[in-house]
Parts: sequence; structure tokens; C-alpha cells
Amino acid sequence: MSGNSVNPYASSFWPNALPARQLPRTKEIGNGLTPAGILLWLIGASLFLSGFKDFRPQIGGLHFQPYLIPLGIGALLAVLTRLQKLPAIPFVCLTIFVLLYAFSMAGAQAPLEWMNPKDEILKIVAGLVTIITVALLVRSRGDFVFGVTGLCVGVALLATRGLQDENAADRLIDSANKNSYSLYALPAVLLALYLAARTDWKQVTLRRSAVAFCILCTLAISFVMLKGANRSGYLGLAVVLLELAIYSLRGSRLSKFAKARTIVRIGIVAALAVGLLIYFKATEAFERRFEQTVTDDNGSDTLRINLFVQSFKIGLANPVLGIGPQLVPFELARRMPEYGGTMIDTHNVIAHIFAGSGLICFGALIAGGITLWYWRPKGKSGKLSDNFYDARWLLRMMLALWCLRGLFSREILYIPGFNIGLGLAIGLCICESTFRSPMSTPELPSGSRRKSLLSPQS
Repeated sequence: MSGNSVNPYASSFWPNALPARQLPRTKEIGNGLTPAGILLWLIGASLFLSGFKDFRPQIGGLHFQPYLIPLGIGALLAVLTRLQKLPAIPFVCLTIFVLLYAFSMAGAQAPLEWMNPKDEILKIVAGLVTIITVALLVRSRGDFVFGVTGLCVGVALLATRGLQDENAADRLIDSANKNSYSLYALPAVLLALYLAARTDWKQVTLRRSAVAFCILCTLAISFVMLKGANRSGYLGLAVVLLELAIYSLRGSRLSKFAKARTIVRIGIVAALAVGLLIYFKATEAFERRFEQTVTDDNGSDTLRINLFVQSFKIGLANPVLGIGPQLVPFELARRMPEYGGTMIDTHNVIAHIFAGSGLICFGALIAGGITLWYWRPKGKSGKLSDNFYDARWLLRMMLALWCLRGLFSREILYIPGFNIGLGLAIGLCICESTFRSPMSTPELPSGSRRKSLLSPQS
């Protein structure tokens, strides 16, 4: 590059201590680590503390998750100075969704011990702020790598509770049900395997060490998930492997040998996780849940289908603002007396929103997802690199995983694992969209070499 190259990090967001000429080449092309990456690591790693009730103090009756402390610092530094980097239309849609959800929540009354409107509104607002802040903190590929590593650290440390105590697989997170752990874990597994698949990232800071570490974390995470009795977690792991296999095979940046090597790596990780399960004779819960799935012995699958159908009937009868999210379980119990009880949770984010907040709110969420799926930075026509489309493929995998896992839980709206994962995927897209051409040389068959002059967008 010429001596007059522009430092892409010279902005008001982070103080630049070194002149542009003194920066190493990896930082000039966006592969280096910035202070934002350290903050991303802290946000992800602090999820470990969220698993302990003692580290989640009550403030105004609401449990305060520790990850919000570094996130708040990041919000002050990033949101106030880099908000223009976000894709406008998707986040306008998501903001409308949050506002309508909050309005529908405030307009209905239900027992506060079930779902406190104030707490629910604060949690869903915090979820949107988490996605935005994490996305804006990703200023380079190095930052993305550190963010993924931090998330893997936090989730894997939660998994150690299950590794140390064979009876703890269903209670890894205090004050949560047994299915909550997979909401933290699945995004970490997807991001770790994606990082391992990016064999073309040769100059990214500490990528090789991060990949090895994240794979070890993934093995611990997957082992504990398979050890537990969470069928939605099993399905999520299978979908992650399928997504990564399709991603590796369809990419044009890798040679056939590199694609095969990536598939083998993914297969080895899956085989090791299952092998550990068999070695430690921890397959009992998996076998039991598989048998229930095949025979529907406990009727849970039939219940879920009935809940979904009745929820849509409620939404169609109240299309504008729904009946209020906190009232949905009581209305479902009234419509389904054969199941007994005074309330039945939807266990489905789509049914929860459609019945509780109405068609317009549900449409805003769908519009946000669709516009993110097809997002292309404004004013970048004809100038985007293959790396942007590769990053967008990660975003699409994360969105598909969110939709799948959301079919089994309404809590996905504000669980930090998925919100951080979505933020990292969006942030990588933003980072890659600032360059006119690929920042690294694609991996080619042996004997082929191709070089390109890399320069950041002016």
C-alpha cells in the first residue's frame, strides 16, 4: 500500500494513539484488534456470572445480569458515535416491534407474579440494545474473533457446572428452566465452527489460537447439551452442523480440498462430542428423550401443536394489539380445559407475539428479519467484496437458528446468548462492507497464487 494510506480506525469512536503510517498492515486492512474487541470479550465472558443467582442482584425487583455492565460502557462509546453504521430499515422495523410489544404489554393486566409488564419491557429493550451495541463494537475481524472467543468462554464456563456435577445438566443457570442453557450455547457453537471454517483468514490477530480454544469450548458445550434432556437443544446442534456443512460446500472462496477439510473438521467435532457422551455413559437422557419423540409418550408434541393453533386463533381474533402477552397463557388455559390448570405457556415465540401483541407487531418483527436477510449496505452497489456476502451468510445462519430455537421458547427475545450472537454477525457484515475488495487472499488449489491490492473504502 502507498505511504498515504488512510487509517480506517481514525474516528471519534476510539482515540487513535498512533499515526496511520506506524500501524501494521493487518490493522490497515481491518484484521487487527482494537479496544472494542477487548470489550466484546468481556461482554461474552461475563455471561458466566449470569448463571449464578448471587451475581444477579435485584434492582427494582428485576435481576440485573452482569454482562450489562461492560455492555453499558460499550453503548456509551459505540451507539452515540457509530449509530449511522447500522442498516437503517431492519432496525427501524425492530424498534417498531419493541415499541408495539411494550405498548401491548402495558395495556393489559395480569398477575404480576407471572409476568411483570415493567420487567418484561425492560428485558426486551435490553435485548435490542445488546444487538445494536455488539454490532457497532465490531470494528475489525480481530474484534469479531475476540467477541466470539469471549462468548465461547462464558458459555463453556457455564458448562463446567454440568461437567463437575453429573446431576447439574438440567440446572446450569440459576432462576431458569432446564431448556435455557441451549439459548446461550447454540449461538456460541455456530460462531465457533464458523470461525474454524474461515481458513482464508490468514492475517487475523490470534485467529489460529482462538479457533483451537473455541473448538475445545464447543466440545464441552456440546457434551453438556447432549447430556441434558433438552430436545430443542439437540435439534439446534443438528441444524448448526447442517448449516455449516452447506456453508462450506457452497462457498467459492475455497478450493475443493479446503472444502473437504472443513467438512472433516466439523465432523470430527461432532464425533468427539458424541464419543465423550458414550465414553462417560451419559446417553440415558438422550435416549429417553429420543424415545419420547418417536412415540410422543408424554403428549408434549401434541400439546405444542394445539398451543400453536390456539395462539393463532387468539391473534386473528385480536389482530391490532393482541390480548397482551401476559394474558396469553390464561386465555390458552381457558380454551384448552382438557389440559387442566389456570395457565399454559406458549413455549413458542411466534405464537406468543402473534397472540399477545397482534398482527402488526408480529409483522414488524418479520420485516426486520427479512430485511436483515437481504441486507445490502446503501450506496455500495457493485463495490462489495465476496467477504461481505460470506459474512451475510453467517447472519442468515444465525437468523435461521433463531427462528428454529424460537419455536420452542418465547424467552429467546431477551436471552443474551442469541442477542450477542446476532450482534456479532451483523457487526462482521458492517466491518466487511467498508472494503472495496477482499481483505485476504482466497485459498486456492496447490500451485495457484493470486494477490490483490487491498485498500479500505475512502
